[in-house]
Amino acid sequence: MGEEIMGHETQEEVKRLEQLKAQLKKNKKSVDLLFEIAMLLAGSFHDVESAMRYFEEAMKLDPENAELYFWPAYFLCMDRCAYEKAKDFFQMALNIDPENAVFNNFMFYVLWQMTGNEQIGLKHLLKAINLQPQWPTPRQTYITYLISNNEFNLADKEIQALETAVKKRCQDKKISAINILEKFYFGDNGFFDCESEKYNI
Repeated sequence: MGEEIMGHETQEEVKRLEQLKAQLKKNKKSVDLLFEIAMLLAGSFHDVESAMRYFEEAMKLDPENAELYFWPAYFLCMDRCAYEKAKDFFQMALNIDPENAVFNNFMFYVLWQMTGNEQIGLKHLLKAINLQPQWPTPRQTYITYLISNNEFNLADKEIQALETAVKKRCQDKKISAINILEKFYFGDNGFFDCESEKYNI
């Protein structure tokens, strides 16, 4: 699977990719190796097209693993603006794990980007908020939606709810169930910058 080196990656990442590919030759049915290669290609190398081949191989081996559908959808959506294809993968992830706040939040986002109509995917946004009330992102999106629709009283209530959620999460000082994204951005320990989030509100 001879991918090109894209020029965005570090030497450490190039070396890691070579190591993973060498390991994969010895263990071609390792979902973990396929997934790590795909994530490295899509994330560090910004080579979503090459990553898709590894994601799809992993899906064949572990078709009930929702993250194997979420991550290609994420990169297709955020890096390539390939919303139609991303939507299909987000839907596959939701079919496996319909109670996942992150999946629901991104389904809202991709439907909105595809149609320009926030109403179409609003149920997914509201579900994300209900599932993860301490996660600021969907609440902030909902507040913006309410303001744009002149629902100022409800927006004010949501702002207060968001302030309470951030305060509670900062007091808890523990990673939330949204670590599917936090681990990607901040490593295994996760990270939540309380001061930044308070400022962002």
